[in-house]
Amino acid sequence: MRRTLALAVLISSALALAGCGGGSAPTPPPPPPPLSGGPTGQLGSGSSGQTQARSDTGPAQAEGWGHLTGRFVLKGTPPAPQPLNITKDQEFCGKHNLVDESLVVGPEGGLANVVIFVRTRRVKIHPELEAAKDEPVILKNENCRFEPRIVSVLVGQKLYVTNPDPVAHNTNISVPGGGGGNYSIPANVDKPNDSYVFTFSLQQNVPVAVACNIHPWMKGYVVIRKTPYVAITGKDGKFELKNLPAGELEFQIWHEKAGFLELPGWTKGRKKITIKANETVDLGTIEVPLEVLQGG
Repeated sequence: MRRTLALAVLISSALALAGCGGGSAPTPPPPPPPLSGGPTGQLGSGSSGQTQARSDTGPAQAEGWGHLTGRFVLKGTPPAPQPLNITKDQEFCGKHNLVDESLVVGPEGGLANVVIFVRTRRVKIHPELEAAKDEPVILKNENCRFEPRIVSVLVGQKLYVTNPDPVAHNTNISVPGGGGGNYSIPANVDKPNDSYVFTFSLQQNVPVAVACNIHPWMKGYVVIRKTPYVAITGKDGKFELKNLPAGELEFQIWHEKAGFLELPGWTKGRKKITIKANETVDLGTIEVPLEVLQGG
Protein backbone atom coordinates (compact mmCIF):
# COMPACT_ATOMS: atom_id res chain seq x y z
CA MET A 1 0.00 0.00 0.00
CA ARG A 2 2.77 2.47 0.89
CA ARG A 3 4.68 1.54 -2.26
CA THR A 4 1.56 2.12 -4.38
CA LEU A 5 1.00 5.55 -2.77
CA ALA A 6 4.61 6.64 -3.34
CA LEU A 7 4.37 5.65 -6.98
CA ALA A 8 1.18 7.69 -7.40
CA VAL A 9 2.80 10.77 -5.86
CA LEU A 10 5.81 10.44 -8.18
CA ILE A 11 3.55 10.19 -11.26
CA SER A 12 1.54 13.26 -10.18
CA SER A 13 4.72 15.34 -9.71
CA ALA A 14 5.97 14.42 -13.16
CA LEU A 15 2.65 15.43 -14.77
CA ALA A 16 2.70 18.78 -12.94
CA LEU A 17 6.22 19.57 -14.17
CA ALA A 18 5.24 18.70 -17.72
CA GLY A 19 2.29 21.11 -17.60
CA CYS A 20 4.42 24.04 -16.37
CA GLY A 21 7.12 23.52 -19.02
CA GLY A 22 4.67 23.41 -21.90
CA GLY A 23 6.25 20.28 -23.30
CA SER A 24 9.83 19.53 -24.23
CA ALA A 25 12.66 22.13 -23.81
CA PRO A 26 13.03 24.59 -26.81
CA THR A 27 15.83 24.09 -29.32
CA PRO A 28 18.49 26.88 -29.07
CA PRO A 29 18.68 29.20 -32.14
CA PRO A 30 21.47 28.56 -34.64
CA PRO A 31 24.53 30.86 -34.47
CA PRO A 32 24.57 33.89 -36.83
CA PRO A 33 26.29 33.36 -40.19
CA PRO A 34 29.90 34.57 -40.38
CA LEU A 35 30.74 37.89 -42.10
CA SER A 36 31.85 37.53 -45.68
CA GLY A 37 33.06 39.67 -48.55
CA GLY A 38 36.50 40.77 -47.39
CA PRO A 39 38.75 41.47 -44.45
CA THR A 40 37.69 42.52 -40.97
CA GLY A 41 35.99 45.92 -40.96
CA GLN A 42 33.76 45.24 -43.98
CA LEU A 43 30.14 44.25 -44.06
CA GLY A 44 29.13 41.04 -45.81
CA SER A 45 28.37 41.26 -49.50
CA GLY A 46 24.76 41.36 -50.60
CA SER A 47 23.17 40.28 -53.85
CA SER A 48 25.18 42.94 -55.75
CA GLY A 49 28.47 41.40 -54.67
CA GLN A 50 29.81 44.79 -53.52
CA THR A 51 31.23 45.60 -50.12
CA GLN A 52 30.80 48.78 -48.13
CA ALA A 53 33.67 50.23 -46.12
CA ARG A 54 33.02 50.81 -42.45
CA SER A 55 34.78 53.47 -40.44
CA ASP A 56 35.38 53.25 -36.71
CA THR A 57 35.67 57.04 -36.43
CA GLY A 58 32.51 58.20 -38.18
CA PRO A 59 30.30 57.72 -41.23
CA ALA A 60 31.74 56.39 -44.46
CA GLN A 61 33.42 59.04 -46.62
CA ALA A 62 32.25 59.91 -50.10
CA GLU A 63 33.83 57.75 -52.78
CA GLY A 64 34.65 58.56 -56.38
CA TRP A 65 36.37 61.25 -58.41
CA GLY A 66 35.33 64.54 -59.96
CA HIS A 67 36.78 67.48 -61.87
CA LEU A 68 37.20 71.24 -61.48
CA THR A 69 37.37 73.77 -64.31
CA GLY A 70 37.32 77.53 -64.69
CA ARG A 71 38.81 80.54 -66.46
CA PHE A 72 40.73 83.51 -65.09
CA VAL A 73 40.43 86.79 -66.98
CA LEU A 74 41.97 90.19 -66.42
CA LYS A 75 39.51 92.95 -65.53
CA GLY A 76 40.98 96.11 -67.00
CA THR A 77 43.27 97.12 -69.83
CA PRO A 78 46.61 95.29 -69.65
CA PRO A 79 49.75 97.39 -70.01
CA ALA A 80 51.86 96.94 -73.11
CA PRO A 81 54.66 94.37 -72.65
CA GLN A 82 57.92 96.11 -71.82
CA PRO A 83 61.16 95.19 -73.64
CA LEU A 84 63.84 93.60 -71.49
CA ASN A 85 67.29 95.05 -71.05
CA ILE A 86 69.61 92.54 -72.73
CA THR A 87 73.05 92.93 -71.18
CA LYS A 88 74.73 89.61 -72.06
CA ASP A 89 75.15 87.56 -75.25
CA GLN A 90 73.42 90.28 -77.23
CA GLU A 91 74.24 88.71 -80.59
CA PHE A 92 71.99 85.74 -79.79
CA CYS A 93 69.70 86.88 -76.96
CA GLY A 94 69.09 90.32 -78.47
CA LYS A 95 67.51 89.01 -81.66
CA HIS A 96 64.50 87.44 -79.90
CA ASN A 97 62.72 90.70 -79.00
CA LEU A 98 62.34 89.59 -75.39
CA VAL A 99 59.73 91.31 -73.23
CA ASP A 100 58.69 91.17 -69.58
CA GLU A 101 56.45 88.09 -69.19
CA SER A 102 55.42 88.62 -65.58
CA LEU A 103 51.93 89.60 -66.84
CA VAL A 104 50.72 87.70 -69.89
CA VAL A 105 47.19 88.31 -71.14
CA GLY A 106 45.60 86.55 -74.10
CA PRO A 107 43.69 88.26 -76.92
CA GLU A 108 40.34 87.67 -75.17
CA GLY A 109 41.52 88.73 -71.72
CA GLY A 110 42.63 85.32 -70.52
CA LEU A 111 45.14 85.63 -67.67
CA ALA A 112 48.09 83.29 -68.10
CA ASN A 113 50.29 81.76 -65.42
CA VAL A 114 47.71 81.63 -62.65
CA VAL A 115 48.58 78.65 -60.43
CA ILE A 116 45.75 76.76 -58.73
CA PHE A 117 46.43 73.78 -56.49
CA VAL A 118 44.80 71.63 -53.80
CA ARG A 119 45.81 72.91 -50.38
CA THR A 120 44.04 70.18 -48.37
CA ARG A 121 46.45 67.77 -46.71
CA ARG A 122 46.46 64.00 -47.10
CA VAL A 123 44.16 63.82 -50.09
CA LYS A 124 43.66 60.63 -52.05
CA ILE A 125 45.39 60.46 -55.42
CA HIS A 126 43.69 58.90 -58.39
CA PRO A 127 45.44 55.70 -59.55
CA GLU A 128 46.02 57.14 -63.03
CA LEU A 129 47.84 60.12 -61.50
CA GLU A 130 50.01 58.03 -59.18
CA ALA A 131 52.30 57.27 -62.10
CA ALA A 132 52.97 60.98 -62.68
CA LYS A 133 55.98 60.98 -60.34
CA ASP A 134 57.76 58.60 -62.72
CA GLU A 135 57.44 60.97 -65.67
CA PRO A 136 60.22 63.51 -66.30
CA VAL A 137 59.49 67.24 -66.17
CA ILE A 138 61.56 69.42 -68.50
CA LEU A 139 62.47 73.08 -68.00
CA LYS A 140 64.25 74.68 -70.95
CA ASN A 141 66.65 77.59 -71.16
CA GLU A 142 65.30 78.52 -74.58
CA ASN A 143 65.97 81.74 -76.51
CA CYS A 144 67.34 83.29 -73.32
CA ARG A 145 64.14 82.72 -71.38
CA PHE A 146 62.67 79.88 -69.31
CA GLU A 147 60.17 77.67 -71.10
CA PRO A 148 57.71 77.12 -69.58
CA ARG A 149 57.84 80.11 -67.27
CA ILE A 150 56.10 78.14 -64.52
CA VAL A 151 56.49 74.39 -64.17
CA SER A 152 54.93 71.98 -61.67
CA VAL A 153 56.84 69.06 -60.16
CA LEU A 154 56.10 66.48 -57.48
CA VAL A 155 58.24 65.89 -54.42
CA GLY A 156 60.72 63.22 -55.49
CA GLN A 157 60.03 63.71 -59.19
CA LYS A 158 62.92 64.52 -61.51
CA LEU A 159 63.15 68.00 -63.05
CA TYR A 160 65.44 68.02 -66.09
CA VAL A 161 66.93 71.38 -67.04
CA THR A 162 68.02 71.59 -70.67
CA ASN A 163 69.71 74.30 -72.73
CA PRO A 164 69.16 74.16 -76.50
CA ASP A 165 70.65 77.67 -76.85
CA PRO A 166 74.12 78.17 -78.39
CA VAL A 167 75.16 80.10 -75.27
CA ALA A 168 75.72 78.82 -71.73
CA HIS A 169 73.16 79.39 -68.98
CA ASN A 170 72.98 78.62 -65.30
CA THR A 171 69.88 77.60 -63.37
CA ASN A 172 69.56 78.84 -59.81
CA ILE A 173 66.76 77.30 -57.71
CA SER A 174 66.99 78.09 -53.99
CA VAL A 175 64.69 75.69 -52.15
CA PRO A 176 64.30 75.48 -48.35
CA GLY A 177 64.92 71.95 -47.16
CA GLY A 178 67.19 70.71 -49.92
CA GLY A 179 67.07 69.71 -53.54
CA GLY A 180 67.94 73.11 -54.99
CA GLY A 181 71.21 74.52 -56.26
CA ASN A 182 72.93 76.79 -58.75
CA TYR A 183 74.35 74.89 -61.72
CA SER A 184 75.88 75.79 -65.06
CA ILE A 185 74.18 74.34 -68.12
CA PRO A 186 76.48 74.22 -71.17
CA ALA A 187 75.29 75.30 -74.60
CA ASN A 188 73.40 72.92 -76.90
CA VAL A 189 72.22 70.53 -74.20
CA ASP A 190 68.81 69.54 -75.50
CA LYS A 191 68.41 65.98 -74.19
CA PRO A 192 67.20 65.09 -70.69
CA ASN A 193 69.97 62.50 -70.32
CA ASP A 194 72.60 65.20 -70.80
CA SER A 195 70.94 67.86 -68.64
CA TYR A 196 71.17 68.69 -64.96
CA VAL A 197 68.55 67.00 -62.77
CA PHE A 198 66.88 68.56 -59.73
CA THR A 199 64.96 66.40 -57.23
CA PHE A 200 63.15 68.17 -54.41
CA SER A 201 62.54 66.50 -51.06
CA LEU A 202 60.03 68.87 -49.41
CA GLN A 203 56.73 70.38 -50.48
CA GLN A 204 56.73 74.17 -50.82
CA ASN A 205 53.72 76.31 -49.92
CA VAL A 206 54.55 78.94 -52.56
CA PRO A 207 56.14 78.62 -56.00
CA VAL A 208 59.94 78.82 -55.89
CA ALA A 209 61.78 81.34 -58.06
CA VAL A 210 64.13 80.20 -60.84
CA ALA A 211 66.90 82.53 -62.06
CA CYS A 212 69.83 82.64 -64.43
CA ASN A 213 72.72 84.64 -62.98
CA ILE A 214 74.40 84.93 -66.38
CA HIS A 215 71.27 86.51 -67.87
CA PRO A 216 69.57 88.37 -64.99
CA TRP A 217 66.38 89.12 -66.91
CA MET A 218 65.51 85.42 -67.06
CA LYS A 219 62.88 84.48 -64.46
CA GLY A 220 60.67 81.50 -63.81
CA TYR A 221 59.02 79.46 -61.06
CA VAL A 222 58.76 75.85 -59.90
CA VAL A 223 55.65 74.63 -58.07
CA ILE A 224 56.69 71.77 -55.75
CA ARG A 225 53.80 69.78 -54.27
CA LYS A 226 53.13 66.32 -52.83
CA THR A 227 50.12 65.73 -55.07
CA PRO A 228 49.65 66.18 -58.82
CA TYR A 229 46.59 68.40 -58.30
CA VAL A 230 48.17 71.54 -59.76
CA ALA A 231 47.08 73.52 -62.81
CA ILE A 232 48.68 76.51 -64.55
CA THR A 233 46.60 78.64 -66.89
CA GLY A 234 47.60 79.36 -70.47
CA LYS A 235 46.89 82.51 -72.48
CA ASP A 236 43.21 81.60 -72.64
CA GLY A 237 43.09 81.73 -68.82
CA LYS A 238 41.56 78.25 -68.60
CA PHE A 239 42.44 75.47 -66.17
CA GLU A 240 41.27 71.94 -65.46
CA LEU A 241 41.97 69.72 -62.48
CA LYS A 242 40.94 66.16 -63.26
CA ASN A 243 40.25 63.14 -61.07
CA LEU A 244 39.99 64.95 -57.76
CA PRO A 245 38.78 62.92 -54.77
CA ALA A 246 35.12 63.51 -54.01
CA GLY A 247 34.40 65.64 -50.95
CA GLU A 248 35.22 69.11 -49.68
CA LEU A 249 38.67 70.34 -50.74
CA GLU A 250 40.46 73.62 -50.18
CA PHE A 251 42.09 75.24 -53.21
CA GLN A 252 44.58 78.10 -53.44
CA ILE A 253 45.37 80.47 -56.31
CA TRP A 254 48.63 82.36 -56.95
CA HIS A 255 50.09 84.76 -59.51
CA GLU A 256 53.64 86.06 -59.57
CA LYS A 257 52.52 89.71 -59.70
CA ALA A 258 50.54 89.51 -56.47
CA GLY A 259 51.24 86.24 -54.68
CA PHE A 260 48.06 84.62 -53.32
CA LEU A 261 45.18 86.35 -55.09
CA GLU A 262 42.69 88.19 -52.88
CA LEU A 263 39.41 87.94 -54.80
CA PRO A 264 35.74 87.78 -53.79
CA GLY A 265 35.25 84.35 -52.21
CA TRP A 266 39.01 83.71 -52.17
CA THR A 267 40.41 84.86 -48.82
CA LYS A 268 44.21 84.82 -49.03
CA GLY A 269 43.69 82.98 -52.28
CA ARG A 270 41.86 80.12 -50.55
CA LYS A 271 38.44 78.66 -51.28
CA LYS A 272 36.68 75.47 -50.18
CA ILE A 273 34.81 73.64 -52.93
CA THR A 274 32.81 70.41 -52.77
CA ILE A 275 33.74 67.94 -55.47
CA LYS A 276 31.06 65.40 -56.43
CA ALA A 277 31.78 61.99 -57.89
CA ASN A 278 31.47 61.73 -61.67
CA GLU A 279 30.70 65.44 -62.00
CA THR A 280 32.56 68.56 -63.10
CA VAL A 281 32.40 71.71 -60.99
CA ASP A 282 32.75 74.69 -63.34
CA LEU A 283 33.74 77.90 -61.57
CA GLY A 284 32.99 79.86 -64.74
CA THR A 285 34.81 83.14 -65.33
CA ILE A 286 36.87 84.50 -62.45
CA GLU A 287 37.77 88.16 -62.86
CA VAL A 288 41.11 89.44 -61.57
CA PRO A 289 41.17 93.25 -61.35
CA LEU A 290 44.30 94.88 -62.77
CA GLU A 291 44.90 96.76 -59.52
CA VAL A 292 45.28 93.41 -57.69
CA LEU A 293 48.25 92.61 -59.92
CA GLN A 294 49.91 96.01 -59.89
CA GLY A 295 51.49 95.55 -56.49
CA GLY A 296 53.84 92.80 -57.68
